Amino acid sequence: MATIKDIAELAKVSSASVSRILNNDPTLSVPKETRQRVLDAANQLGYKKKNKKIYDTVMTLGIIQWISPIEESNDPYYLSIRQGVEEYCFKNKIAIKRVFKTDVDYLNQLGYSRFSLYWEIQSRRY
Repeated sequence: MATIKDIAELAKVSSASVSRILNNDPTLSVPKETRQRVLDAANQLGYKKKNKKIYDTVMTLGIIQWISPIEESNDPYYLSIRQGVEEYCFKNKIAIKRVFKTDVDYLNQLGYSRFSLYWEIQSRRY
């Protein structure tokens, strides 16, 4: 598979120019002949762009709820705060893992073992 460096050598331009031309960088000012030379070299070498992984979420937020679902339904203030946090996360593509403290092994549901959580807390102290 051809690389940007291969295309740059064949087209006699820098690899940075090749990258910017192949990515249609609007701020790059190059002669049409140079742009065409790069595109021809890419075609000649059979260059295929790698597909970038596109993630729907930016990050994941773990929420440990200290009250039960029944207690939450009886506390409209707490419920409105949680719903506000979840709405914000949804709008900003932040995934949520929600568990209740009363759940069996709630830390493992979030992807933490007690040891890894302890280690992370200890490492942040220093």
